[in-house]
Amino acid sequence: MERDCTKHHLLQHLLRLLFCLLIFVPDIFSKALANPTASNNSATAVIVFGDSTVDPGNNNYVKTVFRANFAPYGQDFANQVPTGRFSNGRLTTDFVASYIGIKESVPPYLDPTLSIDELLTGVSFASAGSGFDPLTPKVSHYPPSRANGQGNNLERNIRERDIRNSMIKGSDEYVQSMVSHVLEQNVVDIPKQLEYFKEYKKRLESAIGKKKTENHIKKALFIVSAGTNDFVINYFTLPIRRKTYSISGYQQLILQTATQFVQDLFEQGARRILIGALPPMGCLPVVITLFSNHAISERGCIDYFSSVGRQFNLLLQNELNLMQIRLAKHGVRIYLTDTYGAMTDMIQGLGRSAFDEVSLGCCGTGYMETAVLCNPKSYLCPDASKYVFWDSIHPTEQTYSNVFKSLRPIVDAVIRD
Repeated sequence: MERDCTKHHLLQHLLRLLFCLLIFVPDIFSKALANPTASNNSATAVIVFGDSTVDPGNNNYVKTVFRANFAPYGQDFANQVPTGRFSNGRLTTDFVASYIGIKESVPPYLDPTLSIDELLTGVSFASAGSGFDPLTPKVSHYPPSRANGQGNNLERNIRERDIRNSMIKGSDEYVQSMVSHVLEQNVVDIPKQLEYFKEYKKRLESAIGKKKTENHIKKALFIVSAGTNDFVINYFTLPIRRKTYSISGYQQLILQTATQFVQDLFEQGARRILIGALPPMGCLPVVITLFSNHAISERGCIDYFSSVGRQFNLLLQNELNLMQIRLAKHGVRIYLTDTYGAMTDMIQGLGRSAFDEVSLGCCGTGYMETAVLCNPKSYLCPDASKYVFWDSIHPTEQTYSNVFKSLRPIVDAVIRD
């Protein structure tokens, strides 16, 4: 009888344990599936270069109007803090860092409060407004905004008005005005980002030694995202480069500078490198607004702009393939991410996540607003996750999340042990 009671109690305990497992295990699995992490990797850091698509706030620390450290930017970030990211929340690079298990978000290198632990696990050197063309960071703020909150300066306003007027005409006077004015612009261009990286390495060497720093850099994941500003702003919107280059000639210029930058990263110790492909540029809300025949009623993508991006991506892929073959003996892994395909799928409604709006930004009217024109007084859409774009240029956190999911196999390939 006593043995039967013992069996009965044991059975009760087992049933309780089974009940708990039925309740909690599915929840554990669902969380694991929702937030997967990379396995079999030894990645030590995430190191980022580029433009506003991967700038987490470096422009907060330089003299420029091209910032996003104010509401409503960052409204869906932790504690609703406007960090300087040109989105409502996290960027693709943040999702990558979290997936690898490095950190939840990648900080800006220029943040003076970063600890050595933060530096060790990676930073972003990217700067909104930058590009591969040396001229791009000098002209990417045009046309000037009246909503910069800096007060009125009659002489400056008159000059900016004259520049805008001559820009519309595409005249030689405009070119002269632009050349004289570009020196006043101040974002962190790609060469300067590389210089900051060299400085970063020295800081690591002081903390952990030269040999450990070399090994640390070899195992780090490098991400580069730039080029959109070169084409959308510097070539298509302004006349300076078009006076010198055909579109194919300009593609070659950007191709040369982009591949040289990858070579520079290799020479500085990078071995695991992801390069972001150009997106479907003709689908950016601002491009549709500026170049559509009827910007209000016809909000379809401008295919010519997107085709230029597709052509460039093919050229870049071919060059990176050649670099991969040439540098493979050094343990180099270079991959081009299919940003173009991922965003095209979302815009065409072919992805797993459906969007209600694909041709307008969530902020303001959605036609033109970005940077200071998307501000605390701007109207906001009710649900940013239903929009592909946050402002007229930059994607929402949901879009960045989807882009990350599409490139996860490439991340796995480049960081595998």
